[in-house]
Amino acid sequence: MESNTVPETSTETDGEQINTLEPNYGCTIRFIKRVLIVNVTLHKIPPKFVNLDPTETEFYLDTLGFSKKYKLRFSYPQDIQVDVDESEAELEYGILKVTFPITQIRDKKSGKLLRKKRRKRKAAADDNSPAKKPKTELNMERQLEIISEINSEQNKKIEESLQKEAEKNAYLANTERNKSNKKAKQKRQKEQVLDSILKKQQEQTDQEQELENKKATAASRRKVTFNNEVEVQEFHTKAKIRTNRKKKN
Repeated sequence: MESNTVPETSTETDGEQINTLEPNYGCTIRFIKRVLIVNVTLHKIPPKFVNLDPTETEFYLDTLGFSKKYKLRFSYPQDIQVDVDESEAELEYGILKVTFPITQIRDKKSGKLLRKKRRKRKAAADDNSPAKKPKTELNMERQLEIISEINSEQNKKIEESLQKEAEKNAYLANTERNKSNKKAKQKRQKEQVLDSILKKQQEQTDQEQELENKKATAASRRKVTFNNEVEVQEFHTKAKIRTNRKKKN
């Protein structure tokens, strides 16, 4: 497997100089299946902006129509030639995978070119029949449709995940709000109980003070003045008589 990463380069398009990046890519040769697999990293690139235009001897891809501009061009290793008509492409999780059937490859040990015999295509029975659309174009269109469908499914999964996350956050926020409201209610209830206790204590204090004032007022009213000692003695004598009567009764 071969991989490569190249720094930023410049590309001229319609007389305008555009800075492009070469994406990470890798090549894998499957000798038994006689296929060449090219993997290109294209994170967050919509399929409709991927311009894939490989040839028998060279791989080409660009995303010049998108804000993130990638450009990739390289020759296949070991003098490989591929059948572009039978190629397959898929874009999944930001990785573009293109599979090419190998028609020619150079053997590393012997240095000889190994070719795959191609089947001869049958001639059209009727020359007046409408020309068939090139298989390459049909194949590429189907590949882009598949890529678009995969991307739509991925976007749907992302939207569902975001919706679940939003519902979870809303539930947590609601729970936190209920806890805050419950704490505030308990605090108000405690303050109300404390105010009630303080109010009762104040009322009791006021009642005790009022009773003391009444006693003082009554005592001041019962105060008697005497002109001489004889009146004092008479007062005490009468008081003793009243006291004795109360005891007898």
